Amino acid sequence: MLALRFFASGSFMEVIGDTMGNDKCTVSRAVENVTNALLTKKDQFLKWPTQEEIKKSKENFYLRGGFPGVFGCIDGTHVRIQAPSDNEPTYVNRKGWHSINVQAICSHDGKFINVDAHWPGNNSSVAYRVLTT
Repeated sequence: MLALRFFASGSFMEVIGDTMGNDKCTVSRAVENVTNALLTKKDQFLKWPTQEEIKKSKENFYLRGGFPGVFGCIDGTHVRIQAPSDNEPTYVNRKGWHSINVQAICSHDGKFINVDAHWPGNNSSVAYRVLTT
């Protein structure tokens, strides 16, 4: 939780520690441990585009909409679901109804290059997830 709060807020470790009742050194260790754990999984979850793919996509986004330096568009939404019997509260979103968080990334030509639809509705860290393509 300390590391996730640090990643999400961009605040100082001392502030995170004070807010959550821990010393700055504890926050520092948590951030290091979680970062190292995430790095061990990077090859499983990250696929970076080639330089040629990035160049082509940037050119097309600029030609299509005048957007310089853009090579992908990301958005998310909540998809309403029937209340599940397991872990029901985790699917209640901030608006008070049951949902699945869906996040998608599109290329310059409107093709989905990634869709992730397995996070429960109350998961507020969707914007910080790293997705496979």
